[in-house]
Amino acid sequence: MRGVILGLGLGLAWTGWAEAQTFGDGMELVEVQTGLSGVLAVRNAGDGSNRLFFVQQGGVVRWADANGTLQPTPFFDITSSSGNLGTCAVAGLTATSFGFSGASGERGLLGLAFHPDFGVGNQYFFVHFSDSRGDTLIARFTANGNSTNYASCRVVLRIDQDFSNHNGGDLAFGPDGYLYIGMGDGGSGGDPCNRGQTLSPSQLPGNDGTSGCAADSNFTSLASGNPDSRALLGKMLRLDIEAETTAANATGLCGKRTGGTGGDVVAFYAIPNPKGGPANPFAGADPQSACDETWDYGLRNPWRFSFDRSTGDLIIGDVGQGTTEEVDLEPAGNAGGRNYGWRVCEGPYVSGSGSTPCGLTGAVAPILWYAHSAGRCSITGGYRYRGPATFFQGTYVYSDYCTSELFLARETAPGVWASQLWENPGGGVAGFGEDEGGRVYVAAGSSVHRIQESILFADGFE
Repeated sequence: MRGVILGLGLGLAWTGWAEAQTFGDGMELVEVQTGLSGVLAVRNAGDGSNRLFFVQQGGVVRWADANGTLQPTPFFDITSSSGNLGTCAVAGLTATSFGFSGASGERGLLGLAFHPDFGVGNQYFFVHFSDSRGDTLIARFTANGNSTNYASCRVVLRIDQDFSNHNGGDLAFGPDGYLYIGMGDGGSGGDPCNRGQTLSPSQLPGNDGTSGCAADSNFTSLASGNPDSRALLGKMLRLDIEAETTAANATGLCGKRTGGTGGDVVAFYAIPNPKGGPANPFAGADPQSACDETWDYGLRNPWRFSFDRSTGDLIIGDVGQGTTEEVDLEPAGNAGGRNYGWRVCEGPYVSGSGSTPCGLTGAVAPILWYAHSAGRCSITGGYRYRGPATFFQGTYVYSDYCTSELFLARETAPGVWASQLWENPGGGVAGFGEDEGGRVYVAAGSSVHRIQESILFADGFE
């Protein structure tokens, strides 16, 4: 376990503290967009256009030009009134209609990621949304300038959801060029289907008749949905979206469509191999030991995660159950296969205890955690700042959704992190993002704020 727990009289429990420093000195929070609806994330295309894209849970992606002007016509719109979401291509099958759930609780349009070569080698972007049955659908679309070619829809991955909450929702390309997808444990409370710790599809609760955990026939009957996809819940997934997989090579894929034979393509993705960094940790082993798509496991609801654009580190904000919220860090170059402990552990503690250290063998403890107190109840993972303000470099910004408080954290010694309460934009902070220059943005309700160098400091005053 990294660091030392210190009580600060704020109802918080943090790893470390730096009384003499104020991490936010010289920085301010400035509102840059209003009039949005349920904005969950801010993204950039990385194509030199300096556009910003605002993901709205209701099914729309709005965008602003390089001058920050919000445009009236959406970049992406799959709302029922738009009529844009017709059918999506499925590996080896005819195009299929999946529909869209709309914004409902923790369902909706939840994530957006642009291909690393967007604007250069292709116009691909990827979205994570809940279909009309409430199941997870990761799809690839092709952009058409400042809009979308909806006929280009291609299903990358479908995952059967147990309940309506804990869908995860974030997705991002890592520095290795592979697509990472954060999946929650499937919902309810306490992970009743034990998705976080279940690796082998053969050991899935539900296959043994466990009530409420069995595969959904509405999922399996549509486009040959794979019941083994439930073993992808509570995991961080890692996919090679530049390749396809045929039935002959898909033994360990839990997200492949079922029913394919011979050389038929059964998945519009493949499993990373060593040519682009380490192979996925469970790939090539006994196909019943774990899903090849799995990178890490033991996650409850990795609602928002990010890659440090400078170091390549993966930083995950994992939402807690009833006592503790946590931030997990996976150093760049790690080989994956990490167990972050849920449902046995919640933060560094035994689940539900808030104080008893968790002794799960092999579990990786978080770098930061805090207790449910003073209204805090749900972490929103953020970004490490890599913008132009040199004195703010490497500061990790995150929030609690229930209080909208923003926190700043830094690694003050190897493996030791300190965190401080900073600002509060209100509105329920549901996500973050960064522009092409590394500046960090905060998504809160109908507004977006930018973290920037304050005018006084920029002019040389302190």
